[in-house]
Amino acid sequence: MRCLMVIVSLPLLLGASSCTRDHGAAGVGLGLDSTCGAICDELGGAWSVTVTPASTMTTSCSNPRADRTAVTFPTEAIGLGEMSIRQTPGRSQIEFRTASAPERISGSLDPTSLGITFVLMDGQGNAIRCTGTLQKFANPAGSQGWSARTTCDSSLVGTVECRLDPPVNAALTVQTILMEAPPT
Repeated sequence: MRCLMVIVSLPLLLGASSCTRDHGAAGVGLGLDSTCGAICDELGGAWSVTVTPASTMTTSCSNPRADRTAVTFPTEAIGLGEMSIRQTPGRSQIEFRTASAPERISGSLDPTSLGITFVLMDGQGNAIRCTGTLQKFANPAGSQGWSARTTCDSSLVGTVECRLDPPVNAALTVQTILMEAPPT
């Protein structure tokens, strides 16, 4: 028998969810938060992202002073820490964001198409905007979860909108580790 165990001892891979439904928007509620479904539960794994190439430049910015600003990420996977995951009041999207400051990622997921859009911050006040589709995976090494290969061709320098040259790709992974249960 296999049991599901999320790695919590490694801060790089720490992930948790706080899925809630907006009971007030429906007019009638139980007064208690409940999970927003299986997809939110599965997104409670360890989130990480790898950006390739790790560095790009902004171009065609809405404020020309932001042109040629470097946006750089580490070359290895970036652990995103604890995540806050919730269903939007209209229940048509699932929103996610880094639960602690500074915020590293925020975005939304369409649970029907599994289309994902997010903004990933570089830690220097710049960000890239990425889009893609989540896919479920399971591998023989004992992990399962969700992954997305996304394209990122626009950027924010503070509040200034820019294009990226060259565009980058971000590989997002939400992973849980399956461990064998001890013999009984």
